[in-house]
Amino acid sequence: MGCLPFFSVETWILLLTFICFFVIYSNRPYGIFEKLGIPGPKPYIYWGTVGRHHKVYYEDDVQSAKKYGKVWGTYEFRTPVLAVTDPEMLKTILVKECFTYFTNRRNFHLNGELYDAVSIAEDDEWRRIRNILTPSFTSGRIKEMFSVMKNISGKLTASMRSKAHNNEVIAVKDIFGPYSIDVMASCAFSLDVDSINNPSSPIIDHASKLFRFPVPVLILQGFFPILLPLFELYVCNFVKDSNKPSCLLCLFLHSDINLSLLCLLIFLIYIA
Repeated sequence: MGCLPFFSVETWILLLTFICFFVIYSNRPYGIFEKLGIPGPKPYIYWGTVGRHHKVYYEDDVQSAKKYGKVWGTYEFRTPVLAVTDPEMLKTILVKECFTYFTNRRNFHLNGELYDAVSIAEDDEWRRIRNILTPSFTSGRIKEMFSVMKNISGKLTASMRSKAHNNEVIAVKDIFGPYSIDVMASCAFSLDVDSINNPSSPIIDHASKLFRFPVPVLILQGFFPILLPLFELYVCNFVKDSNKPSCLLCLFLHSDINLSLLCLLIFLIYIA
């Protein structure tokens, strides 16, 4: 067995079996759109069609629309995603049948204390929360909020005007993020946070943590969606404190350990 160095025959058989399972698992969701006759780019193993035509997300969609038409199928890692640009279909999805068939939104199952937020809740739970919130957004109440929004918009305009006069580069996210927070804090809680003129405000720091996820976690949940229940149990609560990992898995992800070894470990747990 000199042609098989370092490992025994049993080890090589186990390794080849693992590789076969690894490839079969990666390709299992691919081909769904092809069976339905829906055009789309060919996915790569595990990576799907992310950035297939362009590294910028919306540019990739524009080029796909030109190539495949108004409806095409893509894969975000291993998750099938149907892209629709047809106006009539969008009207049906977003207006006519929105509250009947399309109430649920994307859920990564790593929501921490926001597991029952209106943007994450599903089906009857979403309808219950929406019925509670709807009276707060009547036309009369929105008109009352308009003066508050107008005042904050004035602060936003003044801040942007001063940056424009100084020829500063403006990051849109850093401008409209504080604006959104100021509007919500003023309309919902009657608080004058003024985070537009105070970017170091604690509320900005805490709000940014809501959307700060380690990239390895996002990649792993895309590669192995079947393990999302495991992530719900063992991944730390990023909403509470994204800078202090509170479990072994998060400590593992924040370290410099090779990501491929982590993928291998999770897959071995899955097939065990």
